[in-house]
Amino acid sequence: MSESTKKNDRLTVLISGSSLSSNKGAMAMTLVLAQQMRKRDPDCKLRLLSKYPDQDILAAQRLDIELVHAKPSSVVTFTLLRSILAAMIKPLPNRWLYNDMIRAYEDADILVDMGGVTFSDDRDWRGLLLSIGWLMPAVATNTSFVKLSQALGPFKKPMNNIFAKFLLKRASLVIARGKGTSQNLDKLIPGGITHHLCTDVAFLLEPAAADEIDHYLSSNDLPQNNFIGISPSAVVDRKAKAKGIGQLYRNSLKHLVEHVRTTTDRPVMLVPHAWPQSGKGREDMELCCDIYDELDSFDNVFVIKDNLDAALLKGIIARSEVFIACRFHAMIAALSSNVPVQVVGWGHKYNEIMELFRMEKFCCDFTSATPQDLARSFDEMWQTRQDLNTTITDNLEQVRQSSAQNFHLLENLLTEKGLL
Repeated sequence: MSESTKKNDRLTVLISGSSLSSNKGAMAMTLVLAQQMRKRDPDCKLRLLSKYPDQDILAAQRLDIELVHAKPSSVVTFTLLRSILAAMIKPLPNRWLYNDMIRAYEDADILVDMGGVTFSDDRDWRGLLLSIGWLMPAVATNTSFVKLSQALGPFKKPMNNIFAKFLLKRASLVIARGKGTSQNLDKLIPGGITHHLCTDVAFLLEPAAADEIDHYLSSNDLPQNNFIGISPSAVVDRKAKAKGIGQLYRNSLKHLVEHVRTTTDRPVMLVPHAWPQSGKGREDMELCCDIYDELDSFDNVFVIKDNLDAALLKGIIARSEVFIACRFHAMIAALSSNVPVQVVGWGHKYNEIMELFRMEKFCCDFTSATPQDLARSFDEMWQTRQDLNTTITDNLEQVRQSSAQNFHLLENLLTEKGLL
């Protein structure tokens, strides 16, 4: 064991790139991290760099996670500039540049970054600034940082390439979520970025208790089971609009809902998997309602209209007979519950997961999601759903073991540093 680098009496873990509200996939990852860390050190202190402190507060109190205010506007401006300057003038005195957020890095024993997609050419300039902003204070304060399973790259855009090289080679641990990310990391610098390959940590999320799920569904007059779930994505909707095909995406989902209802005679439930970041608007739920309002008939179609936590959402998704996912972590919630999935997504991250279950034929990009193609794909999934359920079961344990490896690797690193 190396000499301990522990700064506090209690192991202090700072978490970046995630939240306890808004995107329920991020909440799922944070819940799993908290559970796994406390399994290894029940007394550890968890602090979350919160982009949405007003929305995160209730869940944070319930989970005993301390919030550090880290609104994106501050992360990518004053905090980022102060961090860059503080890193540039080391080893000269630089603490005078620290603000409250940078001091949180200084006080942490380790930073765990859980951004789902970072340093990717698929993200705009704001996404790149956030990818940099979460890590630069760690460089400025000499705080070790790790990247748990996530999508990284491609790195073809010049600025993305430069900062990815600078920061990723300084990480103590980098974990790729799929083969595409692994290949991107191998190409980033000569010899590649040292990394491991593990599936998403959300595969380890435990659903809410059965009685809690029963109570929510029954009290809201929603189907208890054997329904077909659909998770429209406001992110995909915005991407489609930016490409001038916004109506194609919405129409495709609308026609798919009508096709599913008429060909299966099963209830259809629209399941939002993200809530507004600012507390304004309705994010996925607004899109669900828009699709619902445009249907020719509302019979046997339902919409979840409440801001549910990730565990309860997973429990509801697990009750579906098959699931149609436009949200990445809604897809994971279904697959980890042995539910066959049809995917309408973006980027390589969806296909990487579906390949693990030999279901990539049911994964398509939103740019090619015509009503006819989605209907044909759904029909094949529906007709073979029992075989697909067996295929998922046959592969799920190996996927879960790969997910758990994230925390074995993190535990080994913390032990080497004398933190555990």
